[in-house]
Amino acid sequence: MLKNLSLYLLLVMLCGCVPEVEKKGIDAVAKYYGGQVNYKIGMGASTNAEELQGRYVELELVNDKLGTQFSKLSIPASNCAYLFYTNLTEAEKQNYSYVKIAIKGKNNLYTQAYTLKQLAIVELAKDKFDEVGSLIAYKRYDELLARVNDADIAPSALDNLKTAFINADEKYGQTKAFQLQGFEFFEHKARGEMQQMLSMFGTLQKERISGGISLSVDPAVSITKRYIVGIHLN
Repeated sequence: MLKNLSLYLLLVMLCGCVPEVEKKGIDAVAKYYGGQVNYKIGMGASTNAEELQGRYVELELVNDKLGTQFSKLSIPASNCAYLFYTNLTEAEKQNYSYVKIAIKGKNNLYTQAYTLKQLAIVELAKDKFDEVGSLIAYKRYDELLARVNDADIAPSALDNLKTAFINADEKYGQTKAFQLQGFEFFEHKARGEMQQMLSMFGTLQKERISGGISLSVDPAVSITKRYIVGIHLN
C-alpha cells in the first residue's frame, strides 16, 4: 500500500497564467523578499492520517540571501505563507486546505506547510501584535505590561522589561515601525492544561537602529485581557 501519494494537478510559473487572486499573494511575497517565486497547486492524499490532506498552494522562493539574514528559515517561510494567505479573498480561502512554502538558497532548502486554520489564527492574532507595536511606539509601557499574563512572567522580569524599553528609547530614539516577520506555534500550560500558543517575530525599527522582538500570545484570550505570555527584545 502506498505510504504517501502526492498528486500534482497544475504547475504554473509566473508568466501571466496565474489566477489574479493568487497573483496578488505571489506578488506580495516577491515584493517583500525579492528573488524568484514559483507557484503550483496540488492535491495531497496520503494513507498516513498525520499528513496534511486536500488541495494546497505551494510557493517556492528562490533567494540566496535569506539564509544569512535570518537565524532560522522558518521565520521568512511562515511570513511568506501569511502574506499569501492575507491576499486571498474569503471565498478563495475556502478552496485550499494548506499552504506549502519552500525557500531555496545556494546551499539550503527549507520546506514547511501551514494549514488555513493556523493562518486564520495568526490573522486574528495580528491585532494583538499591532496593539503591542502601538503601545511601544507611544511609550505606554504600563498599559503594555497590563497585557502580560503575570502567571507566566515574574514581577521583577516585568520591571526589567519596562527598563529595557525605556533604555532603548533613550539610546536609539523613537519607534518608527513595528513589522511582523514570521511566527510559530508552541505548546504552553495554561488554564490547567497544555494549550496552543503563538510566537510572533517582528522588527522594531528605531530612529537609529532596528532590532528584533518576539511576542508570544495566547490566541484564546481576548485582546482586552492579559494575552501576552512572553515578550523579548533581541
